[in-house]
Amino acid sequence: MKTKSAKRGSRSKAALHRKASRLNTKAVATEKLMEAARKYWQTLKIEQKQARKAFKQAKKAARQARQEASIALKLLKKRARAALKKARARTSNIKVGFG
Repeated sequence: MKTKSAKRGSRSKAALHRKASRLNTKAVATEKLMEAARKYWQTLKIEQKQARKAFKQAKKAARQARQEASIALKLLKKRARAALKKARARTSNIKVGFG
């Protein structure tokens, strides 16, 4: 009758060495993947930071453009009112004579 140790197979030094070598290879590959993922993550973080900065700049420029447009509109309305007042003053000063 075979015992459990006989069923498992031999644990020779060569087999253990191969297993350790495979584990070491996997560990090295995992470290390389981890380093690549870390670099990729840093790149994404930098891109996101740049995108946020560009969005803030665009938002600021849009707000400034709206303010400038509002100021220009108020100025045009003010000039139009002044011109209208002058025109009304001229027409009221003209005497219309009959006959």
